[in-house]
Amino acid sequence: MTKVDETMPEWVLIEAVKRCGFSSEAPTAYWDGYRLSDRTFRVLCDMILKHEQPPVDPKLATAREACAQVYEGNGLPTAAAAYRAGNYDDGNAVQAALLAIDLWEKKQ
Repeated sequence: MTKVDETMPEWVLIEAVKRCGFSSEAPTAYWDGYRLSDRTFRVLCDMILKHEQPPVDPKLATAREACAQVYEGNGLPTAAAAYRAGNYDDGNAVQAALLAIDLWEKKQ
């Protein structure tokens, strides 16, 4: 549980807003302020923070999957599963894949 005066992580606020069916057009700073005045929203945010993980960056998920497919294609399903689980996110292969994604995006 966070202290009331602590700022809630953005990903938690976004998820809580979705679950409440609120319009997500307001900035997250608004929702962090709303959390201070609405006890139910505050409890929801605290539960999300306590029991869930932040979403994986789509670029990182793509890099993991690219590496996993290389290992899977080489008959190494255990290594592929480890890449998909994020066990090698700091390794050279995933970092190279992230760099490749960034370079490709800059050329678009």
